[in-house]
This record gives sequence, structure tokens and C-alpha cells, in this order.
Amino acid sequence: MERETSVSKPTVWRWQEAYMEGGIKRLLKDKGKGPRAGKKRIDDAICLQIVTKTVQEKPKNATHWTARMMAEEMDVGY
Repeated sequence: MERETSVSKPTVWRWQEAYMEGGIKRLLKDKGKGPRAGKKRIDDAICLQIVTKTVQEKPKNATHWTARMMAEEMDVGY
């Protein structure tokens, strides 16, 4: 099942339960919810800048970049 849908079994079970509760309307109600919902994709040019900065520079007062530090430095969401 996972190979065919590219989602986990628990996700499929959650969809089945939602469908049994309220049909298609119930499934559509939750569309787009989740930790990454609504986040815009980071532009390829900015991704390249992030990678370059990660390889070539060290942050102030630290030995390496964390994801949050880099996101703040590059003004992208985390």
C-alpha cells in the first residue's frame, strides 16, 4: 500500500476514518492541515545561497550553522 500511495498506513487509516465520519466533505475539511501546510517552497537561488553560506562561513559565536540560525540569517521560514 505504501508504495502505491506514497503515504504511511496510519495516514490511510486516518483518511478511512474521516471518510466514514463524513464522506468526501470530511476529507476535504482537513486538506492542507499539518506541519508544512501553507509553507512556500524556498526558491532554488536561495537554496544555493544557503548551501554556499553553510560551506564557506561560520556563524558568529558558534562553530556551525543550525537550521534555525540559518533560517533567521537568510530570512526564510523554519
